[in-house]
Amino acid sequence: MTAIALQIPDADLGGTRVAVWARISLFGHAPQLQVSRIGQAMLRPLFFSPPDAESEILNAGAPATDQEVHGERVARIGGTVACLAGLPDPEAHAKKVMAAFLPDVVVYRPGTPAAFEPGGGNGRALDDDSFDIAVGFLAGSPLGGASVPRVASPAFPYLPAPQPGDLPDLAGLFGLRGQHSEQTSAPAG
Repeated sequence: MTAIALQIPDADLGGTRVAVWARISLFGHAPQLQVSRIGQAMLRPLFFSPPDAESEILNAGAPATDQEVHGERVARIGGTVACLAGLPDPEAHAKKVMAAFLPDVVVYRPGTPAAFEPGGGNGRALDDDSFDIAVGFLAGSPLGGASVPRVASPAFPYLPAPQPGDLPDLAGLFGLRGQHSEQTSAPAG
C-alpha cells in the first residue's frame, strides 16, 4: 500500500465545500505531461477497467470536462448494471450513477464528519470501505461486507503499518524463486 497523507486544519480551508483530486505529471526532460489523476478511488476499477484509450483521455484531462467526455460510458455501465440487478428504472439509475461518479473529485465540507458516499457524503473516513460502498451504489443496493478495512492508527498520519501479507512475493511474481534457490545451493567452485 502506498499513500500520501496531508494534515490541513479545517480553518485553512474556509467554511465552504472543497473538491479535490490528485494528478501525476512527468516533468524534467520535456514539457510537463499529466499522465494520471484520481479523485474517487473506485471510478477507474468500476468504469475504466481494463485501461483503454478513453481511460488515457481521463488520466490526461481535468474534472471540469468529465461529465461531457466520459458521462456516456459511465451511464451506459450504470444502466447495464441496473438491468442486470432488476432495478425498476435503469435509465434513471444510469443518470444517478453518472452524476455520483463524475466529475472525478472527492468533496469535503470542513467541520463535518467524513463519510464516503458516491455523489454525496463528505470525503472518506479512514474506516470507510470504499469498494463495498461504491459497488453497492452501482448495483442499487448494499452488498454486505466483502472486505474489511484495517483499523486506523490513533495518530497522524492515521495509516496502519503495512503488513507482510501486503507486500508482493517479488521472487515468485517474476518467476525467480527456483533460480534464487538454485544459485544459493550451488557449491562454490
